[in-house]
Amino acid sequence: MHAAVRPFALTAIAALTAGCTAGETAPAGSEPATPDGAEAFVASVEMESREFGEYQARIDWLQANFINYDSDWLSSRVAAEGTEMGVAWANRAKDFNDVDVDADTRRKLERIKLGVNVPAPSTSGAAQELADVSTRMRSAYATGEIELDGAAVPRADLEIMMGTERDPDRLEEIWTKWREVPVSMRDDYARMVEISNAGAQELGYADMGAMWRSRYDMDPDEFAAFTDRLWNEVKPLYDPLMCHVRAELNEAYGDEAVPLDQPIPAHLLGNMWAQQWGNIYDLVAPPTADPGYDLT
Repeated sequence: MHAAVRPFALTAIAALTAGCTAGETAPAGSEPATPDGAEAFVASVEMESREFGEYQARIDWLQANFINYDSDWLSSRVAAEGTEMGVAWANRAKDFNDVDVDADTRRKLERIKLGVNVPAPSTSGAAQELADVSTRMRSAYATGEIELDGAAVPRADLEIMMGTERDPDRLEEIWTKWREVPVSMRDDYARMVEISNAGAQELGYADMGAMWRSRYDMDPDEFAAFTDRLWNEVKPLYDPLMCHVRAELNEAYGDEAVPLDQPIPAHLLGNMWAQQWGNIYDLVAPPTADPGYDLT
């Protein structure tokens, strides 16, 4: 083991094994399909997940801050362990589907079934392959960079530039070049979807999307209809807001950069993914708007 990794890993392993002494809650999985068994199962999952969560969080912190072969190896391994554990718990939780339990226990059982964000099937090696694929993608994305003016610029600096740069050509260059970075992840991403869909189907869902949409205390199709209804409620506000922003950006950048009869170019919205528009508030705010406080 790499010297820099050793103390973190030993601490993480200690965190995992801490408290697993004789007389404490038994490992999840052996409880009878009864109301008392369901409560005991939930209690054991809560204990084990609390201990494993610290173990995984320590390794994830290490890998996020020191990306190298050793930290990737640790991250991939702990991810595989977590996925296998979560899938085993989810499959075990299904055994209590027809058991009469109180509302709190029932909700916890449902959360356990939905607890694996990207599930793998129980097929031997599937969880490890999924973890390897996910770690490769996460590392590639975190260390991605593009070339600007002959220099390699990392993502963190690019995100700042997207919020402060006011040259539309420069912004388009950053936006376009960054979108070339994830292309190398395409095959891994497709494989991740394939594995996780198989895992979701094993847990009783049509695919991973249906599994994710089942997390809101309603049927996945009902949730989809609910979000459509919410969108239709907010759309009358959103449409004129978009028109206002487009008009203000047109005034700032001109007709060539922001045509008034076209959608707003995403690279001009102040965010690498056009998710948040706060960075262009100075360009689009009404003249009488409260500027708020600049804590910087």
